[in-house]
Amino acid sequence: MDRAAAAYEKIRSRFPEHFVTNLRLGKYYAGKGRYKKAKECISSASRVNSRDPEMLECLKEINTRLIAEYKEMISRQAAGTEDYIELAWCYLQNEENEAGIACLTGVTPDMKNETGYHSVLERLYFAAGMPEKSEEEGNAWIQSIRREEPSLSEEEKLRVPERIAAAYYIMGRAWMQTGQQDEHALKLLETSIAFYDQNADTYLQKALLLNRMKLSREAREACDRLLELEPENFWGYVNRMEALLALKDGQGVIHDFYEARKIFAAYPPLYEMTAEVFDSTGQYEDVLDIMKQAESAEISTPKLSFSACAHAAGWQRQEPTRNRFWMTQLLFLPNWKAIRKMVKSGRRFTRNLPVCRIIWATEKQRLRISTELWQRITGLFLNG
Repeated sequence: MDRAAAAYEKIRSRFPEHFVTNLRLGKYYAGKGRYKKAKECISSASRVNSRDPEMLECLKEINTRLIAEYKEMISRQAAGTEDYIELAWCYLQNEENEAGIACLTGVTPDMKNETGYHSVLERLYFAAGMPEKSEEEGNAWIQSIRREEPSLSEEEKLRVPERIAAAYYIMGRAWMQTGQQDEHALKLLETSIAFYDQNADTYLQKALLLNRMKLSREAREACDRLLELEPENFWGYVNRMEALLALKDGQGVIHDFYEARKIFAAYPPLYEMTAEVFDSTGQYEDVLDIMKQAESAEISTPKLSFSACAHAAGWQRQEPTRNRFWMTQLLFLPNWKAIRKMVKSGRRFTRNLPVCRIIWATEKQRLRISTELWQRITGLFLNG
């Protein structure tokens, strides 16, 4: 072992979950052909940050090497149950779900390995979009956990509720992705929370599901709990905005817009939902401000552009100076390409049609609009 690797091992002995240390050691051992040791280090890193691109790339390469090793062992009939389970994990992490299911077909686990066997199979069936089988394996996993519980250490027993919660969480996710058994999925997620209420992602999935079910008050409560656990969770704010919008809590939507924007500004629905709040209360200058913020974040969507059209079409009751102000903003709005796309796709426009004709023009043509034509256009809007 070279000096750098020895230094990292020393750090790892003191800080076993240190992300960079585990990542560097994983790469080191992979380079030496010690793929099982490399996998151990990378797995520790993934528990800290499961979405890091460098870590995921390294994990995929290690799994590819391990798959070849395990397949070679199987061909020699030298593989045990644990090897089959580890091979299935490699397939799962490399998104080769059908291969993972196939490799465990015909394998009968003993008591020592049954929890690992059912745990990875539940995940494989979930990833493969097979909720019935995922739930079946999830229940088998829970039963195996209960069977092994008496033999566990006191420290391991403390983690039993969390493991059972994980099984119910995966079952709920498996049914969620079908979009057909929402009430059943919700019950499974709530059961997961009953066993272990510290998993922020369970509350996030519950909020997503409740918003889909139009149960906005409950969705907001799920987001409240999520943000208690993880105050910087971007998706917690996004989903709470959706719930608050449905509950007509405009102030709440605006508050969460600015909180979410601090974390990640380039997400179009943030601006769309906030513009909708201001639009519903007639705060047109604020709508324009949101559009300008979207522009600064390089966001242009048909919904934001259509909002501008809708304003221009519905301002008969506004004073002429405000109409002229909004028409000016509309003519030079950077989102005109999005509206052109909507027109091209066959969307129907009624009062908005004159605006779309302007936007359909080229930039130079729009700049050359004459005073006479301007008066004709504004007359169409002011007089209906």
